Amino acid sequence: LLDIVIEPISEADNVLDRMAVNDFSVKMSGQYKGMFQELETSINTVQERLLELEKVFQHVAKGNTDLLEELQQKGKKSEEDKLTTACIDMMQTIRDLIKESNMLAEATASGNLGTRGELSRFEGGYRDIIRGMNTTMEAISEPMQEIGTVLYKLAQKDLTSYVTGDYPGDYKEIKEAMNHTIRNLNEIMAEINTAADQVETAANQVSNTSQTLAQG
Repeated sequence: LLDIVIEPISEADNVLDRMAVNDFSVKMSGQYKGMFQELETSINTVQERLLELEKVFQHVAKGNTDLLEELQQKGKKSEEDKLTTACIDMMQTIRDLIKESNMLAEATASGNLGTRGELSRFEGGYRDIIRGMNTTMEAISEPMQEIGTVLYKLAQKDLTSYVTGDYPGDYKEIKEAMNHTIRNLNEIMAEINTAADQVETAANQVSNTSQTLAQG
């Protein structure tokens, strides 16, 4: 009688000890009857559920959310099953984050620098990621818009406009190069105006001399 009681309890204890340290490589495999068979079935069922969740986390760790639909289809195991709900929410949030990030990347590549991610769709660290991407878009958009405005004025022969924003890094170099170009153009135009005035003065002198010679 003691052997009949001790064997399943000992095996259950061994399996549970392993499960306590996330080792799901061993399950109960004895041929038991009655309540001990029910105990074996319950422990093995718990282990199978944990293995399913382990598989989900392994996929998510690699950026793979393809198990989301499978989890949604199976649904919660009970009304108090918060673990499955949390896994579904996590995978859906990660999928939304990937979608939003791709949208912003495509907008940047297409030159649509006014596009922004929706912060209200995310919480916590996920919101920080989208906020950071929005900040990046703004950091690109602001100098590009001002440079575009200055270039447009240049095309309209307006050499009085300069890039005035306070930008860091490479944007600062672009700003300085742009302003240097405008200053050089202004200097060239000033020299051309001076040369034109000199040519006009010389032409007037030649004209006056020609008229004098003609009258003589």
